[in-house]
Amino acid sequence: MSSVLHDSNDLLSINNTESLILYGSAISPCVRRCRITLLEKGIQFDEVEIDLASMEQRAPEYLQLNPNGFVPTLAHGEFVVYESSVINEYLEHQFPEQPLVASDPALIAETQMWIAAEGAMAKLFRTVMYQRAQGPLQHVSRSHEEAQQISRLYTDDPFDLAWESKVWHLNVLTSEQEQRQVNKLLAWLDIVEKALLGKKYLVGEQFSQADISMYPRITMYDFLGLNIDQTRYPNVLRWMENLAKRPSFAASLSDKARALAKLATGPVLPYLRKALRQPSEQRSILTKLKLKLLGKVIRKKQGVKQLLNHQQSLRQLPLPRASQQEVVRQSLKKTISTISTMSNDDVILFGHPLSPHSERIVHLLKLLKVNYQFKQIDLVKNEHQTVEFSAINPLCELPALSHGVNDFFDSNAIAQYLLALFDQDFNYLATDSQSQAQQQMWLALESGSHKEFKPLWEKYSLNRVNTQAHIIDEQQSLQRIKAKLEKLELVLKKTPYLCGEQLSFADIAWFSRFNVLNHVPQFDFNSCPAIAKWFELMAKKLA
Repeated sequence: MSSVLHDSNDLLSINNTESLILYGSAISPCVRRCRITLLEKGIQFDEVEIDLASMEQRAPEYLQLNPNGFVPTLAHGEFVVYESSVINEYLEHQFPEQPLVASDPALIAETQMWIAAEGAMAKLFRTVMYQRAQGPLQHVSRSHEEAQQISRLYTDDPFDLAWESKVWHLNVLTSEQEQRQVNKLLAWLDIVEKALLGKKYLVGEQFSQADISMYPRITMYDFLGLNIDQTRYPNVLRWMENLAKRPSFAASLSDKARALAKLATGPVLPYLRKALRQPSEQRSILTKLKLKLLGKVIRKKQGVKQLLNHQQSLRQLPLPRASQQEVVRQSLKKTISTISTMSNDDVILFGHPLSPHSERIVHLLKLLKVNYQFKQIDLVKNEHQTVEFSAINPLCELPALSHGVNDFFDSNAIAQYLLALFDQDFNYLATDSQSQAQQQMWLALESGSHKEFKPLWEKYSLNRVNTQAHIIDEQQSLQRIKAKLEKLELVLKKTPYLCGEQLSFADIAWFSRFNVLNHVPQFDFNSCPAIAKWFELMAKKLA
């Protein structure tokens, strides 16, 4: 099992010859799925615990490794990969023994769709989690001023500090928004229940990354006080019980994670949620006393006093180490079973001209010279939320693609499927494990900018009110986007495309995002000349 590295002086485990370091958090389901993958493949690794409650994931040192400021991040020697699905795909390619993904393009796409579905569900889960779990724990264990002070140890970003303030004040969501989110989470679980009817696993007949992706999140419903009812979800519970028997699933829970799970299923969190819903002036003396005592216990467990008293002695984050053996890029040319006999007839793309995710698939289809029909789904009239469209994409998001009898959703899954079928000369496909990981990280960075991009897209492209209430300021959204664009600028000063000399789907994805930014009056390319040059090149390539 792995060792935990506390600071830059700690040595790697003797058996960790690949110098693999997983940066994560015991509470994160995204991190757990990477642990499961490493354990399933029998790979030795070490770990660094990132303190999410103190916002260590927003520390400049960590942002150098993961510009999205999320967990997990994986270092393989000095090569760094971030975002859980990218990490697991990299591990699949780099360590192909014990495969956890099929080689058939349709099954790969189906697996990717489940991963995307989990990602969509995570956006709902995260806000409820902070409202129902993280918020109450912080509210009773520290003052608002202390919470802000601790956050400032790692970040001075007003975006981060405003979010932390909402968490402490228990107003991440209104009660109405919270209930809507909970209803959506349960409805999402209905989709999983239906998919598991008569099946042992989610994709095909074998255990895969689809199961690894979904299980950790669903097991955390307890943290939200949500019961997975036997009558409503018998297939889900059967599936969970089956997976829990795998040694990797049990071993993927650290002692800290077990303690947190015990806290979630015990009486403390439900009591805190119930007590804190009452206005302070209406709480009984006994309730106030209980909250004060619980706050002291939680404060001690979370080390609040130590954080406040040692602001100048924060640890030096353990950084990636050179591997004891050469990290060899694994060829991908034999990992995808391309089907040359598949016809491009009967390809139907469901999308909207103003959807950047639809736009990128249109560009890819044209580059691949695939004949297709385009069926417009009116976003303004909410046609993507109709029963008819939800039969194609249960997430009710654009785009979706039908090819013969198969339906696909999620632009990344669709792109992987189309490239596997119609790019047999590898004109746009990555040919090795590190190049593929780099392309997927560019896509993860683009996807990680969703919360900043979406309100701008809704305002300037759809001409409607921002639906993301926690986005506080348009200018701050632009500032965070521009900080990420610095990463693109540095690379594009050296190479014509994001992944070197070859145009990739990552370029197409970012191009579609820039088409959104071009509608924003406050945005221009003046500070990004390399991006401006790349944008002109892309416009010609995709014309």
